[in-house]
Amino acid sequence: MYQNTKTYPEQPAPGALAGAGLLEKIPLRDHFQPQPGWDSGSILQPSLYSHKYLQKKERRGEERRGEERRGEERRGEEREEKRREEKRREEKRREEKRREEKRREEKRREEKRREEKRREEKRREEKRREEKRREEKRREEKRREEKRREEKRREEKRREEKRREEKRREEKRREEKRREEKRREEKRREEKRREEKRREEKRREEKRREEKRREEKRREEKRREEKRREEKRREEKRREEKRREEKRREEKRRDKASTDIIPSYSFQIMSSGGHGVSLINTVQKSRQISQTLLILP
Repeated sequence: MYQNTKTYPEQPAPGALAGAGLLEKIPLRDHFQPQPGWDSGSILQPSLYSHKYLQKKERRGEERRGEERRGEERRGEEREEKRREEKRREEKRREEKRREEKRREEKRREEKRREEKRREEKRREEKRREEKRREEKRREEKRREEKRREEKRREEKRREEKRREEKRREEKRREEKRREEKRREEKRREEKRREEKRREEKRREEKRREEKRREEKRREEKRREEKRREEKRREEKRREEKRREEKRREEKRRDKASTDIIPSYSFQIMSSGGHGVSLINTVQKSRQISQTLLILP
């Protein structure tokens, strides 16, 4: 097959090119060269050209092909060199890519290790957090339990305190009741003492009054006695007055009747202390008795 190095490394059949829309890219002179597999009835058959023309064309074609081969060789070398260079570059790129891939892989591995480490760290952290939460939960539960116990102790303490308070209040009420009873008893005793005192005072007062009455009575009696004595004295005085008056009258009568009475009789009456003499007559005797009464102390 003809090689068109300017356009394609390997030239396909024109029909294939025409079907692909690429026929116009092949040089016009190449359309008249026989190609393997062409139809013998085609307008491009060699019988249409002269032999000379064909030889000349063949030489030119040989030269051109030689040039093309040389150019192709050069270009092949260049291409080879280019391919080698490209291969080196490709190898370098591949190597770089492999290195890059290796770096990326290393990076991915590193990232994976880091991620794994982070995950592990995260798992550890989560585990620590979980452990911490559990610990916190245990502590919280412990605090709650302690709080419940403390609350229970406080409640028990409050109840105990309440019971003690109730007991103290009850004791206080009892004590107050005892004190009240005692005060009442004391009051009753005091009242009793006061009553007793009042009674005693009353008795004393009554006694004093009685004493006073007695004293008053004694004084009254004394006054009466004094009065009686006074009356008696007065009576005595009256009697004395009366006697004196009687005596004066007797004296007066005696003076009047002195002529009838003997001197010895009068003397006898005076000297005998009023005992009288039995030898006198009745008139003289009555006079003697009256005189005797006046003489008596």
